[in-house]
Amino acid sequence: MSDSHCTNSRFESARGMNFKWVRRVPDKQTLARTAADEVLQLSNAAIDERGVFRVALGGGSTPRGMYELLSDSMAARFDRWHFYWGDERCVPSDHTDSNFLLAQQTLLGRIPLLDHQIHRVRTEIGHPGEVASDYEDELRRSFDCSKGGIPRFDLLLLGLGADGHTASLFPKSAALNETSCLVTATQADLPQSDRITLTLPVINEARAVIFTVAGSGKASALQAVLKGLGKPQDFPARLVVPRDGTVLWVADEAALGSSRGEA
Repeated sequence: MSDSHCTNSRFESARGMNFKWVRRVPDKQTLARTAADEVLQLSNAAIDERGVFRVALGGGSTPRGMYELLSDSMAARFDRWHFYWGDERCVPSDHTDSNFLLAQQTLLGRIPLLDHQIHRVRTEIGHPGEVASDYEDELRRSFDCSKGGIPRFDLLLLGLGADGHTASLFPKSAALNETSCLVTATQADLPQSDRITLTLPVINEARAVIFTVAGSGKASALQAVLKGLGKPQDFPARLVVPRDGTVLWVADEAALGSSRGEA
């Protein structure tokens, strides 16, 4: 396996220049189509260049339509895709709150895949700390990363919470300062629940990040993140600054409000 899937970067805050775009779409349906098209372009480019496409999926309601559209695509070379998760709730994999279950129902269960292409968070391991450690081991194995190396995802699919969180990196959380682990356990406040999340060093090593944001309930947080308002620790999505990658925000009119988007 090529070492292009893993970097030897030290765990540190990203300081390199990244490229960020905002794409305004009229509604949630167009958002799903726009995001799905972007994912397909990135997947084909990755496969052409490196022979594989490694994508970390997100949860929540916003990506559902995108996943369904991807599953219907005739252009996707799914035999070269590997699926991971940016975060997961510590619930059984068949629980309605499981990010894995969402992906299984809308994408994974609808396309031909082999077991080794799916790298889920094994929440059944037990204690959240053990689950996080187990998933880190899985990342190192599947990316062929030695201790100290960082997996380099071809794409991370992220969302934005009304409080400014992304993945399961919540405002003022200790997880925001994690620099020694690829994966960490954390907690959501409302409702309180145990979570597993990729850490910022991993997120900021990605070749590409796509945020999908829909609804007026996200408007305030989106304004803060895009305009750099407040402290970064108060809006964790502001800390997503890939060291050598791109960021695309696909947001509907309700989420962007009066903000000016640009293609």
